[in-house]
Amino acid sequence: MAATASVALVAAGFAGAVYRLTRPDHVHFAADIKATSASCQSATPIRAEHLAFGFDLTCTMIDGAPGNRDRPYVQVRLEGCDDWQRLDHDDGPDPVAVTTRVEPCGTVPDALHWQVCQTHGGPFPDDCHDGSTDLPPT
Repeated sequence: MAATASVALVAAGFAGAVYRLTRPDHVHFAADIKATSASCQSATPIRAEHLAFGFDLTCTMIDGAPGNRDRPYVQVRLEGCDDWQRLDHDDGPDPVAVTTRVEPCGTVPDALHWQVCQTHGGPFPDDCHDGSTDLPPT
């Protein structure tokens, strides 16, 4: 009887470890650049086998200096894609949440590349904080 209970406990422990290693997590990133901050997260947890279909990403952006020509925005693209998807923030002090669908370009991606940026409203290049977030391995 004790041996059966020990085997059951080991099996339950193994199943718990497998679940923790394979359970889906949200894809997320956050960054600040000058008067801009943004925090982005997938709408739902993502499993590796779902990456081929893309996912919804919601970014909450804050314009820390509303009323001037600077504007925050976020750009994202999955590895293998050439074009950035841009999410813009309207001028104002309140946080704004913007959602977009991020889809792969041909192959299943390993990373989400992103930029949290602030415009200058003039001829100078925008200020950006670039990053990359690993996606669940396939």
